[in-house]
Amino acid sequence: ATWTIDGTTYSSGDDVKLSPGSYTIAFSDASGYYTPIDISPTLTFGNTVTVNATYYTDNYYGIAIGDFIITDGTYVAHDDASSKTWTSSYYPVAIVYYVTDAYDSDDIYSVTSSGNTYTVKAKTFSTSTVTASTTDRMGSTITSNLLGQGVLPHGKAWALKNAAENIKFSTETVDISGLTNLSDWSVPYTDYDGLYNSNVIAALSTYSSSVYPLCYQALNYSETRPSGTTPWYLPASGELMDIDKNLAGVDLSGFDGNTTTSTSITVYTYGDLCTKMNTYVGVVGSGYYSTFSSGGNHTWYPGSSEGSSTGRYLMEFATSYFLMRINYLKTDSNSYSRCRSGFAF
Repeated sequence: ATWTIDGTTYSSGDDVKLSPGSYTIAFSDASGYYTPIDISPTLTFGNTVTVNATYYTDNYYGIAIGDFIITDGTYVAHDDASSKTWTSSYYPVAIVYYVTDAYDSDDIYSVTSSGNTYTVKAKTFSTSTVTASTTDRMGSTITSNLLGQGVLPHGKAWALKNAAENIKFSTETVDISGLTNLSDWSVPYTDYDGLYNSNVIAALSTYSSSVYPLCYQALNYSETRPSGTTPWYLPASGELMDIDKNLAGVDLSGFDGNTTTSTSITVYTYGDLCTKMNTYVGVVGSGYYSTFSSGGNHTWYPGSSEGSSTGRYLMEFATSYFLMRINYLKTDSNSYSRCRSGFAF
């Protein structure tokens, strides 16, 4: 790495003789690392000042959509997963479906590594394998949770296994204060903070495993979650739509500004999406993921967003089509309804 004083660039370890005064040392960027913040030493006559800077990196630097989060807090690239040997303490728990590009400026953040805290300039997490988003979709509650742990947000991941099956959203029909009602199809993609939604539901006076079983099972998912991540939560409608778009390849461009109030829309005939998802996720190997098919040859994944006092959002993978609903009965339960958690990292 190099560093610069008054427009002159030096290499690591260089000694520089300067006149007494105050200076600002700026450090160069290094691929794969966060850039240290500028240091401003004051030099006095006859004294020597030694300046050190730490280039910090983390286990998720360069992560891409489709990669797998591992129990030990590292990740494995999607194309490498099939060749890995998993153990009881080293195996995949979630698949990445969104990567943020919000941290690509010289904004200053404190980050933690091995118990040490470093102050750094943030670097982008986007790589050549990921198309950078134009708008950050992490969500304020999720971002605050990660920054509060001294972790810069990288993205979001969806659990590889179901937390529960044959499950309903709730047994009561109330309009939950604090949740955005999905009044039409222009709204679902804008609701992308599932941790916030899950916290709102969990704070209800009637919240319990029997009254709100879907959210309860998502929040209490027993699978190992790496440190430096948010708690498990029930993804919101916008997060499920990111999963549809980024993992299943569903074209959701038609929902921008779509104000139809139809309770369900069959987006396109995509062929056998269940098999497609099983193939894509199945590179981790049998036993490490729940399949995307059930008795009816399709699988429902409800989210933490609500359509109204009686309705909720869900997406459906089927053998010949893809379906989303914005106001399906909260109290309905059937053999192909699944609870699948997510976390941010």
